[in-house]
Amino acid sequence: MIPLFRKLAYITLILILAASCASVKPVILDPEVSVTEVRVTELSFYEISLEMELLITNPNPLGIDLEGFDYDFLINDASFIRGNQEDKVSLAAHGKSSLVIPFTLNYQNMYQTMVSIRDSRESDYKIVTGLHFVLPVLGEQRLELAHEGQIPLIRLPRFSFESLYVSSLGLMGADIIILMKVQNPNSFDINLKEFQGVLKVNKQKWAELDVPETVFFPSEEWRDMGFQIRLEFLSMGRTVRDLLSGEEALFYDYQGQTLLESSLEGLKDAYLPLDVSGEIELIKPASTIEGQHSSQKIEDTIEGNLLNIFGAYSR
Repeated sequence: MIPLFRKLAYITLILILAASCASVKPVILDPEVSVTEVRVTELSFYEISLEMELLITNPNPLGIDLEGFDYDFLINDASFIRGNQEDKVSLAAHGKSSLVIPFTLNYQNMYQTMVSIRDSRESDYKIVTGLHFVLPVLGEQRLELAHEGQIPLIRLPRFSFESLYVSSLGLMGADIIILMKVQNPNSFDINLKEFQGVLKVNKQKWAELDVPETVFFPSEEWRDMGFQIRLEFLSMGRTVRDLLSGEEALFYDYQGQTLLESSLEGLKDAYLPLDVSGEIELIKPASTIEGQHSSQKIEDTIEGNLLNIFGAYSR
């Protein structure tokens, strides 16, 4: 009787232990994700490119899979670009892996869509990323993390032709001084190393403009550039003389390019195409501006630039 009782007890204990083992499941932990670095990979007057590097650690005794990720890049708390990508990464048990997510932001698109940054020199950003894992037992899981920082805001210089001053007008030709205004709207200095192009006035070619020396433009300032040209009526026709001696409005069209360098670290030298047009003011020696003789006012305004860029000119 006792041996039979012992056998039944042993069998019962074995069945209990077997049931207990069957009910135990491995404990699965969420992966650990951290931002290793966010770096600027390219910076120009048109766009900025960044890379965000993530470190993913699998704390589990079993392998896991990253199926993909979604992202939202916010500028001043407003969504600018968002998307998702299916990049599968397998992580071994207790393994680690890096994930690099690239972003490219176009400055002109930012200024057109983000009113809050139009007058700013830098902007706050936030990158919200959701990583999609497939974990043993638990199945699909989304793990979210965010990173914040700042990026510089780069703007193109602004060019416009301000006035056309007739310094002398004769039967055979005219001496013209053209005043161009240039604005550097950035928080860093710019050097204009090359400036070449063709100027047309009322659809007729007047000159090929060229700056042979580097011109310095301080941050957040307007500067003047003066061009002295000679118009020969024999080769250009009497129409030009009639325009200069008349009261008709003059319209200019300038097409060319310029090479810019900056004091901002990482910003590449860039050739920028120039295509500017509009109405230009015609100023003659006989006219006056706010009670001051135009010749003296114009020459006082741009003499320094002409001497610096083109050498002294005759009055």
